[in-house]
Amino acid sequence: MLVPPQQECNGKTPAGPETPKGAGRAAATAVASELTSSTAWRFEKTEICRAPTTSAISDVTPAQRVSLPLWETRDVEYSPVKRENFTKLVEETLDTLPAKFRELARNVVVVVEDYPPPDEHGLVDEELMGIFDGVPTTEKSVWDTAPPDRVILYQRNIEGYAADAAAEENRPVEEIIHEEVRLTVLCNVAEESQDRSQSAMEFQLGDAVAILSRTPAALNALLRDLPESWTTPNEGPETFSPWDVVGHLIHGEETDWIPRVKILLAHGESRAFAPFDRFGHYQKCAGKPLGELLDTFARLRRQNLATLAQMNLAPQKLALRGTHPALGPVTLAQLLATWATHDLSHIGQIVRVMAKQYAEAVGPWKAYMRVLQP
Repeated sequence: MLVPPQQECNGKTPAGPETPKGAGRAAATAVASELTSSTAWRFEKTEICRAPTTSAISDVTPAQRVSLPLWETRDVEYSPVKRENFTKLVEETLDTLPAKFRELARNVVVVVEDYPPPDEHGLVDEELMGIFDGVPTTEKSVWDTAPPDRVILYQRNIEGYAADAAAEENRPVEEIIHEEVRLTVLCNVAEESQDRSQSAMEFQLGDAVAILSRTPAALNALLRDLPESWTTPNEGPETFSPWDVVGHLIHGEETDWIPRVKILLAHGESRAFAPFDRFGHYQKCAGKPLGELLDTFARLRRQNLATLAQMNLAPQKLALRGTHPALGPVTLAQLLATWATHDLSHIGQIVRVMAKQYAEAVGPWKAYMRVLQP
């Protein structure tokens, strides 16, 4: 069991966050691609919190080789970086962040600690590179007197990952540490700022089709041949199980998306779309196995995307308007964007419903699982 050293930040012992939130590499990769070495700046009113290390760590010399805990099974050896050198590396990394994060990171304190705090069982998450500890931007008030937000970097976990990756990729450890620090800071600042206005996409038909064409394969990979214990539970009355979602998507392919596109192109706003029965799949799909539904959905989606391609919709046509029976005037672009977003929404629903089947089985880790939170 790992025990993190006691550390101080400006004379105060930093308290562990109530709900740690991980800095996922996948979520940060897209953000990191926007980095440019020609953009140099430092966080406004941001400091690196230099937490003193224990003598056992700070006295290590390059000649003293140790195995980091997470990588002991691979026997990866690496000389730990002294805290002052790691802090300098963090400062250099912050100088390379893009200017678009300046406002998002205002008043954020970057803290360096050895390891995450142990959980109630005394165990430390050795894969967590860093977390955000604070109040998301969208929840802040002008009257907010809370302490500054923090991004906490876990030095030994980052070093451990870097040592392992360096051995596999034949690259300098310091280079990988630099990348990990950058990814961790960017991921946490971007995720917790919840600044969706900067990341909203303009509608492009090709982008929507890219999602629509992948949904059948995604559902097939996730659901086919799973036990019914995963695919039939739902969240209560008038909610969908994974089986229901696939049936619902089939009903939409048959009665909603392309039929509405045809009505809009033929009649404009003069004829409203037919109302959509979100439970219309119950009778038609009753008793059918999930594998058959997946096949039917894939076939219908291929046919509808082929029909959409044959329409050869020019960009100017995307502004044409139709009439939704409840929402009123809508554009063709909005209808097609909703089609793709509807897919993503139900994929998220499937994942959520399935995850809830282990809400009790995960035990105390439930506190770390956003998908299980109310």
